[in-house]
Amino acid sequence: MFILAVVLVSCIPDSAKQQINQQVTELQKMMADQQFTKGIAFIELHKVRYGSYPESFKDLKFLSAMDSTMSSQLDYKRLENGYELNIKGVFMNISGDPSPVTLKYPAEFWEGLGCIKSNTKE
Repeated sequence: MFILAVVLVSCIPDSAKQQINQQVTELQKMMADQQFTKGIAFIELHKVRYGSYPESFKDLKFLSAMDSTMSSQLDYKRLENGYELNIKGVFMNISGDPSPVTLKYPAEFWEGLGCIKSNTKE
């Protein structure tokens, strides 16, 4: 299967690969954004329900099978006065090269949240 994929990719013109990689990067950013904001929502909901931030993702309740993938995409650490949440996202592009995902949210996004540190803060 891998050999077939390499042969197929080698048949694609470089200009098309570049365009595909740009589209894949945008899709990956959208997926990372969804995971990140969903993570914040579940963490903040836990605080509302139980009065404190969870010790780990394992403490979050009522996650669906799709939601449980957050721990593979995000790093969570409870801090003394809030929490740290970072995107781990490194995806592969069409050529099989790692492509890190970086997101940045404006200051107003963080208002009212207990997320003290993040690799997504401007």
